[in-house]
Amino acid sequence: MLCDSEAILEESLLAMDTSKLHIQRIGDRAVVGPAYQLEAIREALQERGTYPKVIGELVPPSVLEEDEDEDDEASDEEDDEETSEQEESA
Repeated sequence: MLCDSEAILEESLLAMDTSKLHIQRIGDRAVVGPAYQLEAIREALQERGTYPKVIGELVPPSVLEEDEDEDDEASDEEDDEETSEQEESA
């Protein structure tokens, strides 16, 4: 996300609780992070009359949770395979 004003971006970030957001400042006017988390910052900036450029698609958290669930299932299957191999060799 790229903001036109460094000062407004700084004020907006200080005014909101960003402790649970996985964002990182890049330079004076830019913030990078998961797109769905940038939405709250974008709304705060718009309330101040600034309309930042957002690059990328806004992906809802539910899509990411589905991906994590699939990764967890794949990891569980790998663990089960390793356990079976260890039991067979013993």
